[in-house]
Amino acid sequence: MKILIGGAGNAGRSVVGYLSQANNDIVVVDTDKQRLDELAKEFDVQTVIGSISHPGIMEKIGAKDADILIAITDNDEVNLVACQVAYTLFQIPKKIARVDSEYFLNPLWNTLYSDKNLPVDLVISPDVEIAKAILNLLEIPGTTAVFPLVDEKLYLLGFKCQESCPLINTEIDEIKQSYNSPIIHIIRGNKSFFAKPNESIHLDDEIFILVEKDKVFDTLHDFGIISQQIENLVLFGGNAVSYYIANVLEKDDMVNSCKIIEGNSRIAYDLAENLNDTQIIQGEMMSDVILDEAEIKNASAKIIFALTFQFV
Repeated sequence: MKILIGGAGNAGRSVVGYLSQANNDIVVVDTDKQRLDELAKEFDVQTVIGSISHPGIMEKIGAKDADILIAITDNDEVNLVACQVAYTLFQIPKKIARVDSEYFLNPLWNTLYSDKNLPVDLVISPDVEIAKAILNLLEIPGTTAVFPLVDEKLYLLGFKCQESCPLINTEIDEIKQSYNSPIIHIIRGNKSFFAKPNESIHLDDEIFILVEKDKVFDTLHDFGIISQQIENLVLFGGNAVSYYIANVLEKDDMVNSCKIIEGNSRIAYDLAENLNDTQIIQGEMMSDVILDEAEIKNASAKIIFALTFQFV
């Protein structure tokens, strides 16, 4: 399979690392020669300096023979134009674009992404995916991972087996027969492996189990996990992820209150302008005065974002 990747940054590197494990013909395009050189030293890929959105570059890298385009630069417009060029001039079957801007992700513009308009088969947003993952964890407290499957009829849950778990040293096959919930995977210390029927779960194992939606909390209870609803949430850092989380929570009754602490006055102002029921506190995140104002001692959950930047 011939795959064209636009962007050799962190996201591009991750995609290359995954796809290079299979027998794929990969070409990576970026405007940064140093990034490309570092990538070529690590992976068996072809690298080309230039912009993935330029028709001449597309032609040079053999776009007419490509099966997939993955435009994953840090510029939304470049990624979207690349998909248009790939569709109109080279008829590349599958086109994937990274899109970060809230403007492009607004549900009001869902019809934008179609062959008649912008021919993007799949839009991916790292910030949105991170936010969704955090929201899933907030919805089911006590878990370490939550993956909704089959239109949310089934969940793959990850959680730690703590001392309160009554099923420690119980064989996986016995658990499956008793609770009708198969354990799929286990992380034990530095080891990660698929669960075998005769394997027993140990203290501090992180297990991944398939559960029907209406049995999620009963299953957690069976493993000694008491899920208490998160009432008060404090987000440290006013970035795109925290904005998305707060925006969703304003339309949901998942938590009683949500606060965002942000040091940058401009970002704090933008957040306050765009959020209605979220308290925005502008100030130094680790200041005792600011933490008291946020009532951090009463917060059920605190989420810290290491980077702050404009959220749109």
